Amino acid sequence: MAQEPQEQAISHYTELMRRVQVGAYLELHHDGSFPEDDGSAESTTLESLANLENWAARRGLEFEFNVDSQTWSLTPIEQGHDDVGGYE
Repeated sequence: MAQEPQEQAISHYTELMRRVQVGAYLELHHDGSFPEDDGSAESTTLESLANLENWAARRGLEFEFNVDSQTWSLTPIEQGHDDVGGYE
């Protein structure tokens, strides 16, 4: 049985965040751009995370880490949560 899109997104996000936690990724370039895809998982980790976060945001969701269960989930974006400095 195929996973639901949200379950797949959480699964992928979890793996990508694991890579970040262990340092298995390439840093952004100084200009903030993503590293070139050299065929390695490390070269696409940060861009893949950004793509998943954008995918979730378009659906009014965001990834949230639960410290108690040590798991990621998708939750509705709270109003004003993404405002920089609380300003609109």
